[in-house]
Amino acid sequence: MNRDRQDPDHGPGRQLRTLVGIAPRHELIYEDLCARIRSGEYPLDSQLPSERELTELYGVSRPTIRQALTRAENDGIIAKVPGRGNFVSRRRVSQDLSRMQTFRSVISALDMKPSYRVLAARWTTPEPPVAKRLHVAEDASVLQVDSVGMASGHPMATYRSLLPPLTAADVHARLPSATASTYELAAVALGLAELRVDQTFESIAADKTAARLLQVPLGSSAFRVTSLFTTPEGEPVEFRTAIYPGGRYSFHIRRIVPISP
Repeated sequence: MNRDRQDPDHGPGRQLRTLVGIAPRHELIYEDLCARIRSGEYPLDSQLPSERELTELYGVSRPTIRQALTRAENDGIIAKVPGRGNFVSRRRVSQDLSRMQTFRSVISALDMKPSYRVLAARWTTPEPPVAKRLHVAEDASVLQVDSVGMASGHPMATYRSLLPPLTAADVHARLPSATASTYELAAVALGLAELRVDQTFESIAADKTAARLLQVPLGSSAFRVTSLFTTPEGEPVEFRTAIYPGGRYSFHIRRIVPISP
């Protein structure tokens, strides 16, 4: 790469020598790589220069480069693909668990375009525990919608939504032109301005289907989130299972900790 063949007295290497003492070299390299990614010099999904090329670019040892790359990987900024190298990761989504935001609002806030790709929609009989949560008979038919949440064309989450007769028909009719999640479509159909949601978060390894749809390595870390959406009066609207790739999401919450005297 020509951009990596810079004169060490005029490129980042000189800057690092000038700034040494202000911060460790690997931290300065990390910050510079982040700046290059933000500027678009290293675009989304592009491959970074090799470790050897980066040692020449910055004028430091390979262990120093590896320290910078390890931090970038841990922060979800790059992804290491065995046998291929390091690639710029898709933007990491940070979500506050104290309140729920729609996928559309979260992705839009990252200056990306949200959309949904519907994979399948069919009538099915839910598993008994799910039927119970949806307040339907075990032999009842519910609408199952499988979809992928996209951010500027890149997959960010998979969804399997099960909707009871209360909302299923209206949601099914809106699916061909849907630009919102199924629970949003259900709320609109019911004329509701808000829904209640009960959620469970689990750490899992991505199986073959999730890895293929989310374009992540098989067995990589992921979050499985099960959600029951209800009306304010408690009537079930949707039961959903979502899978979020661990390298693209972080979840946080602020709580009060009571201390006994």
